[in-house]
Amino acid sequence: MKLEYCCPGFQALVENMGEAGISAVLKETEELTYFCLQSRTCAAVDVERISMMIPQNAGSIRIVEQTGLRYCPFCGANLQEWLAGNAKTTRYLVDKSRNLILN
Repeated sequence: MKLEYCCPGFQALVENMGEAGISAVLKETEELTYFCLQSRTCAAVDVERISMMIPQNAGSIRIVEQTGLRYCPFCGANLQEWLAGNAKTTRYLVDKSRNLILN
């Protein structure tokens, strides 16, 4: 499936989904579907292994953080408008993001 993006920078964020570093994931709720900017200390496949290495007395350590995105951080495109105009890509990215989203 050929996916369309608002710009190459946002494409790179989406393609990094689930990997260490910064990425964009798509969160779907009953009311709204929206992008989140997510940062990961390690790839999603390594989270369980890394979590077991952290000492119990280490305090609160976050391996993943995320925050909602309204606009593309690179080109400024309104991401809600972009989602509305790209239904097939939206559904594909929701499914791909499902196991990567923080509640």
